[in-house]
Amino acid sequence: MRKKLLSLALLFVTGWAGMQAQLLWKISGKGLAAPSYVFGTNHLSPLSIKDRIAGLDEALKAATQVCGEIEMAAMTDPAGMQRLQAAMTLPDGKTLKDILPAADYAKADSVTTAVMGVGLALPQLAQLSPSALVTNLTTVLYVKRHPGFNPMEQLDTYFQTEAQKAGKKVRGLETLDFQIDVLFGGKTMERQAEELMCFVNNVEWYAGQTDSLSALYERQDIEGMLRLTEEKTNTACDPRPEELDRLIYDRNADWLTKMPAIMAEGTTLFVVGAGHLGGERGVVALLRRAGYDVVPVSQPE
Repeated sequence: MRKKLLSLALLFVTGWAGMQAQLLWKISGKGLAAPSYVFGTNHLSPLSIKDRIAGLDEALKAATQVCGEIEMAAMTDPAGMQRLQAAMTLPDGKTLKDILPAADYAKADSVTTAVMGVGLALPQLAQLSPSALVTNLTTVLYVKRHPGFNPMEQLDTYFQTEAQKAGKKVRGLETLDFQIDVLFGGKTMERQAEELMCFVNNVEWYAGQTDSLSALYERQDIEGMLRLTEEKTNTACDPRPEELDRLIYDRNADWLTKMPAIMAEGTTLFVVGAGHLGGERGVVALLRRAGYDVVPVSQPE
């Protein structure tokens, strides 16, 4: 269970083997008239980290457009919020008590109360899907352990907002509906319940690992993050290959079918979860195999 949860966290905070301590990359060559950039984000890091990334402000200023995983404005659009809420809610008026064994429900209720100050008797929590409850618990737990962190200040949103202020184009590699389905669809209720109990039974361990991953992200220490997650538990908590494909690798491959045309329009700053950047199936390697020159911005040229 622990390995599975940590791998989900990797979507936001890390890459895979072979990556340098680097979050910002420059893309050039293969006929591009001007370079583009890709920056890896972490949803559990403070916005202030942007001021410590060499070349990031310059990349934003040079960009004629910013491209995120999605257009973040869709998340706050009333229709988008309604679709997200529906995806995070159990179907047919069910509650977690209907899908969890009594002992598991009692444990989940106890942990939810300890983390959030209110238990699963609250309808708004009881009606959440197991995956949605894990997402909420993870965020609230992190905020409690890091009082200065504001989850409403997200790097993804910041870059799109700044681009809009400057009159630049903002776009997404995916639609909101697609991302909602990736994050909250595609898994059986049994698998979601299994992952919820994974979190519930290992709260302190998971909190410590998340803290460590975020600290390593702020140091841009990709290899350190990998060392932290190398050991498998050989339990049902380990991520299934098809889950990692759906969450990360299939999306990386899809993005590579879209990025060339976007970059051909002009200098683009791509802003995506850092877990998409590294490894042989990561965005950096895929761009290189496609014929582009991809180098760390801080690396002397």
